[in-house]
Amino acid sequence: MQPAELDRADRTPYPLSPKGNHMRKFIAEREEKEDGFTLIELMVVVLIMGILMAIAIPTFLSTTNGANKSAATSDLTNALTDAKSFYDNNNQSYGTTSALISSLSSSEPNLSFLSSSPAEGNNIAVSVPGDGMSVLLVAQAKGTNTCYYVDDVEQTGAAGALDGSAAPGTMYGTVTDKGAGACSLTTGPAAAGSGTAGAWSTSQSSGWT
Repeated sequence: MQPAELDRADRTPYPLSPKGNHMRKFIAEREEKEDGFTLIELMVVVLIMGILMAIAIPTFLSTTNGANKSAATSDLTNALTDAKSFYDNNNQSYGTTSALISSLSSSEPNLSFLSSSPAEGNNIAVSVPGDGMSVLLVAQAKGTNTCYYVDDVEQTGAAGALDGSAAPGTMYGTVTDKGAGACSLTTGPAAAGSGTAGAWSTSQSSGWT
């Protein structure tokens, strides 16, 4: 009979060596320890996950809002560039609101240009006063209550300049908490210290905050 064979009478294997007994004991102990997690262990895991989420979610939202604000100001910058090109090619006039909207829609097909207050996202409100010498562009950053304004005045004394400036130039402004309503085309950023609205500025970095 070979060493690995069983006894033919009772089919009982030869006695295990001491090394084999240790192995069986080790396997039995492992099986006893793998019954599952205790309630305390599960609670600790849930607590750790909660802490990680509390840290990660605000960071994610802040990053997302920052990206949406950058997208809104970038859209306004592109729209202003196209509007100024229209002005130069239209006998130095912004024409009418509808005419400018038509031109901007052709230049920027991925954006929606409106004559009314814009909804959040890829929407820009356009307003041209009767004399065609200035234009107001307004956008609301997606997922926020922040409205961005750019008011371009081409001639001194132009009608309808929302920033109140009598001199030609481009002014930038922000309303950081517009409230429940839409971004207004008639009441934009006010003087500094008004709370939710900052001052108009000739600088993008200062006006768009």
